[in-house]
This record gives sequence, C-alpha cells and structure tokens, in this order.
Amino acid sequence: MAARKRWDPAKTVKPGQRLALKHGARSERSVAPIREQVAVQLAPLFPTLSEPELLIMADRLARVHLIQVWLDEHGIWKDEKRGELQPCIDRMEKYMSRAETLMHVARLEAEGQKPVFDLGAITSG
Repeated sequence: MAARKRWDPAKTVKPGQRLALKHGARSERSVAPIREQVAVQLAPLFPTLSEPELLIMADRLARVHLIQVWLDEHGIWKDEKRGELQPCIDRMEKYMSRAETLMHVARLEAEGQKPVFDLGAITSG
C-alpha cells in the first residue's frame, strides 16, 4: 500500500487566505493588531506592569475579543439540542481567567500590597 501524501498548505493556501479561519484567536495575524490597540489602552491603567506583562494581558484580552465577536455572529451553541457549547468558549474562559489574574495582581502592586503569588510565574505560563 502506498503511503499517503501529506497535505502541504504552502502549495494550496494563498497568502492572506482566511477561509478556514474560525474565530481567529489562535491566528497571530488576527490577534496582533488588536493586541497592540489593547496594550495602548491598558498602559495608563496598569502603570506598574512591565512591557511583557502588559503585552500578555493585552494578548489574552485580544483573543477574548476575537472569540466574542465570532460567538456573537455564530451563537454559543454547537448543538443546542444536545446542550453542546462551541468549543472556543472553554478557551475564552481560560484567556479571561489569565487576564483577570494579571489585572488583580497589577492592582495589588499599584496599591503597594504584595500579591500572595509570583506575577513572574503567572506570566511565564
């Protein structure tokens, strides 16, 4: 039996093609411009964050935004009769949780309080 040929997207997908893209939360091309806008808005709100921490928070919020826009258009149900939600909802909740944790720690630091956990450990994951 002959080995199956692997699909090579470089041979069939043209640059800029987005047909297979769903919500875009895993696409750097979709996330990058939103992340930059969010980072600019967050910088004055969280002056104690380092640039990498700020970009991580902005990244998570940009991904949440992309998923939310997609859900607004497509709905939260993958299969409403079976009670099955869109799989991206789980990912969105993880992104939201990470952003909320970063915001909480940044607020504590801004108020001069020491967080009970290490912000460096949170941002590296």
